[in-house]
Amino acid sequence: MAQLSLNDLEEIGTLFGQKERVANGVHHPVAAIDSRKISGGEIFFALKGEHTDGHAFVQTAFENGAALAVVSTEWFENTRQAQPNAHFFTENLFLSVQDPLVALQKLANRYRKKFPIPIVTIAGSNGKTTTKEMTAAVLGTTFRVVATEGNFNNHIGVPLTLFRLRDDTEIAVVEMGINHHGEMNELCQIAEPTHGLITNIGHEHCEFLGTPEEIAMAEGELYRYLSRTGGSGFVNADDGLASQTAGELNLQTLYGIEQPNLGLNIWAKEVQLNQQGCASFKICTPKQALTLNLQISGRHNVYNALAAAAIGLNFGAKLESVKLALEHFVPKSGSKRMERICAAGLTILNDSYNANPESMRSALGTLASLICDGKKIVLLGDMLELGSVSETEHRKLGEFIEAAGIDLFFGFGNAMKWTCQEAPNKCKGHFNTKSEMVQALKEVAAPGDALLFKGSRGMKMEEVLEALLASIQ
Repeated sequence: MAQLSLNDLEEIGTLFGQKERVANGVHHPVAAIDSRKISGGEIFFALKGEHTDGHAFVQTAFENGAALAVVSTEWFENTRQAQPNAHFFTENLFLSVQDPLVALQKLANRYRKKFPIPIVTIAGSNGKTTTKEMTAAVLGTTFRVVATEGNFNNHIGVPLTLFRLRDDTEIAVVEMGINHHGEMNELCQIAEPTHGLITNIGHEHCEFLGTPEEIAMAEGELYRYLSRTGGSGFVNADDGLASQTAGELNLQTLYGIEQPNLGLNIWAKEVQLNQQGCASFKICTPKQALTLNLQISGRHNVYNALAAAAIGLNFGAKLESVKLALEHFVPKSGSKRMERICAAGLTILNDSYNANPESMRSALGTLASLICDGKKIVLLGDMLELGSVSETEHRKLGEFIEAAGIDLFFGFGNAMKWTCQEAPNKCKGHFNTKSEMVQALKEVAAPGDALLFKGSRGMKMEEVLEALLASIQ
């Protein structure tokens, strides 16, 4: 039975209180960072956030049933001296450490080492979460799979995912997202992946990561880690920067849309989009080809499906079962990733979770490909964290909109003013408030129209959609 031993705990900190609770280890440990979600037996890590400090909720965590609280030594000593209720420290169990976040990462790694199973990492600029969900669906036809929940893919989310491993887990699919150099290698040291995939390289977090070439170096730490450890990589052969980063990998599976002389292991051909913008294509291996019909909009999802298929086939799945899993795949409700909503005669694509230049163009292409009786309307928020290239990329987006099959464009946010300036024939207005945008939209939207909502996470463009739906339903 998988557990964290007493030795695992004492090697990273000092235990105080009811040590007998963990004398035989912590079986199937569950990590928690939110005291409100504790139901009994969890290890509560008191992490400091931008706006809150988990140490303020240690008592609540114990009241809700936490078995152990991992706290900073500074907080423990100061609080113990000032705490009039000494029973609080003798009746509960504390692990005093220098930094609870580092402790979370170290304990997650120790726990991961107890599982001799494949860990498949999904990284890249765009499509990570969809590819991860597709991969979990494909592998789930054959194996018991643990996968990252949502996009909880950072220095906190990766350890929490590892703590969800159980004795019957056969494969884990772990999404990794970065916004600074060196972070990918740190995440790999925690999760110790055996397989990995970089979906593509684009303008993500340019403010911190730099140019696409520098982004490729940062993301490419995944492939370099796998090269050092004898792991395997899945490579998008159609993405020049992503494929260049895989040069050191000895074990590669190549995928892409059919091109001569690429030596692909799995590929798509005869790609077509239906009236809803969903792709139909032949998925091919050197021995077999089957027609696959996706239920998620966007030509870019052909690559996400190919990535998931490549991983599934590598682990022995049959192409027929891969096809069925992908044909049944739909985005999770509330994911804000190409969610299709029909309301009051409108066809709505909610792709508001995040945005960068490449994903914006993909989403706009999807809207343009839809067949509808009315207008095609796009409501966009700023693309954040682009740094010095923000104005350039927002202006390029306006040029793209002007030439695309879009009828009306609404912009929200400071940077979208540049996009509006470059799309004078399509721009219906630049707005400083979401309420103004909703009102302007209501004046032109009509049954038969198709709408796309998209922007960076910080822009929360789903709020515009929610206000629209509330006013028409």
